[in-house]
Amino acid sequence: MWVVDDPLTMGLEPSSAVIRNCQGVYVSASQSELMLVAYLDFGFTTGEFSGSSISTLSKNLVREVEREFAVVGGQEKLRMARGFAKLKCIFYNESNDDSIVEYTLIVRHFIT
Repeated sequence: MWVVDDPLTMGLEPSSAVIRNCQGVYVSASQSELMLVAYLDFGFTTGEFSGSSISTLSKNLVREVEREFAVVGGQEKLRMARGFAKLKCIFYNESNDDSIVEYTLIVRHFIT
């Protein structure tokens, strides 16, 4: 089990502006491959959706360059969010588990 508390930036460079954070949990879920079940909450800290978040829950096949997560909900202005997140691994260091992953989220939500 791993706990996640990572900054999310506008660009791929570590010096890019932080626009939100990602907190959650990864749980190892396979005996035959590197596969994790991931619950991640993307909390917006700036802009129109500041204070709101989007939640994902999916299996994460870490060694695949491209993969997809399900968007299962949200909070505040993003309540009842549904959709998907396309993930693309830009960089992965297997020796220390550092990675840079590009997330593209397509989300439908209801204005309350």
